[in-house]
Amino acid sequence: MAGDPHLPTLEMLSRLAGGLAHDLNNLFTVIGGRCALALDRIGAGQPGRHDLEVIRDTVERAVALASQLRAFGGRQRLDPRVLDVNTFVPDRSDALRRILGERIELVVQLAAAPGQVEVDPDLLEEALLHLASVACDAMPDGGRLTVSTTRLDPGSPRAGGGLGRDALVIVRVSDTGPDLDADVLPRIFEPFVALPGRRKSPGLRLAAAQGIVEQSGGRIEVESRPGGGTTFAIHLPAAATAPSPREAGTRPRAAGAGCVIVVDDEPDVRAFAAQVLRDAGYRVLEAEGGARALQVIEGCEEPVRLVIIDMAMPGMGGPELARCLAATHPGTRVLFTSGFASGGLQVPGIEADFLAKPFGVDALTGKVRSLLA
Repeated sequence: MAGDPHLPTLEMLSRLAGGLAHDLNNLFTVIGGRCALALDRIGAGQPGRHDLEVIRDTVERAVALASQLRAFGGRQRLDPRVLDVNTFVPDRSDALRRILGERIELVVQLAAAPGQVEVDPDLLEEALLHLASVACDAMPDGGRLTVSTTRLDPGSPRAGGGLGRDALVIVRVSDTGPDLDADVLPRIFEPFVALPGRRKSPGLRLAAAQGIVEQSGGRIEVESRPGGGTTFAIHLPAAATAPSPREAGTRPRAAGAGCVIVVDDEPDVRAFAAQVLRDAGYRVLEAEGGARALQVIEGCEEPVRLVIIDMAMPGMGGPELARCLAATHPGTRVLFTSGFASGGLQVPGIEADFLAKPFGVDALTGKVRSLLA
């Protein structure tokens, strides 16, 4: 990577960011997971509990930073669903108010029928909160943040001239802070760009928001006028189908049953996942790589119901192992994990689910129970 003089600097940075996010997510899986297990054993008011809670909260903030790195690197895994933006935006009002605090007023303006979009709702929320956070920095003494929805139909004039061929759904985030210098606007989504007149750089937040939206098939436009504040507009292709139903119910909490194999070349990640599943009632075997996993399966005295596979391993990697299992043990379920969390990590022809790192106790046990129910 570093030796290619023709590779654009931002592309090199995005690859580096994706790789760093992968390694960090392995570490956060262990730190956050072990902290959660320790908190389960220490009651309220007991010595050391406060320290563990600080570690837990710090890991959560670090995970958010790794998520920004991953988004900038284009390494997010998308779980797209059709949703109505007029439902999505009001549902995020509480999260937006937590970011804005008491000194900034939140105004939500919804168009009559802007339509639906097919996106990952969690990632779209992340992008929206990044934009709101940057807007909040522009209004340290208070102000107003307006989040609005609208629609551009085919034939409508578009920014940059010309008429659009496809319908777009637009979510705008507008602040009442000072306008941005004209020479900054072309570079606004560069990581750690300096914004004159503001005490805080956006860091990776704008770059991460742009990465999420572009990976979802859209784009972000920015407009800033003297005395008019700044507006970031998320443009997304309109979806023709109806909104997806919301997930209902809770995952079963009964003890698990059956044999599960955890395959991961990171011993601490592997040991954490194995302990969580053993505590949940499963019989758990471990393997440090694909070749060893096949040996373990062949030597197992009972059918293996699920193999949890890290995608990136030396030697026989996750995709190759999954293909071998499909040929020799077609009834065995496969759950991929990865710190990259990229939709591109899906293996053609292999039916498998996915769990992004870092994962916690509830996320792991819930996913396994849903697969083996």
